[in-house]
Amino acid sequence: ATLMANISSKELTNRLSNWQFSCCWVACLSILTLVFILLPIVFAKDLATYMLFGWPAPFLIVAFGLPLFFLLLIAFYAWVMDARERDQ
Repeated sequence: ATLMANISSKELTNRLSNWQFSCCWVACLSILTLVFILLPIVFAKDLATYMLFGWPAPFLIVAFGLPLFFLLLIAFYAWVMDARERDQ
């Protein structure tokens, strides 16, 4: 309780706004991640007829595409959150 006494109402509102934005942003990215994980699984049978570099397309999507997607997602999350913190 003593920590909250030293925070102004403007700063408290700002922190709450940041927290709400962060929660909403994480929820949206989680849904996007779920979609990208489930799409190759749902369409695996249809994509199995395609071969890329000698491998079935679903295997390549899961083995190479998803890790790359996760890295790009983390970088994008960090970039957006950093830009939001800089603006304040």
